[in-house]
Amino acid sequence: MIQSMNRPGWMKGNVFMRSFFHSFESDVYHEFEFKSEEEVRSTLRRFMKFYNHKRFHSGLGYVPPIECDAMDA
Repeated sequence: MIQSMNRPGWMKGNVFMRSFFHSFESDVYHEFEFKSEEEVRSTLRRFMKFYNHKRFHSGLGYVPPIECDAMDA
């Protein structure tokens, strides 16, 4: 189950967002020159779908988060 990012007293709360944005920066942001804020936003939305549904995560046994979450259900 995916945990809340802001749960009080949960040490790892910020780790998931840091990991996501690190991946976004290294995989996408530094590779392209964006012409507008909307272009960054639409690229970020596409990357979020890729990150959660297709990208393999070593910390999750090399499955996407959506599959890992389904296995826990």
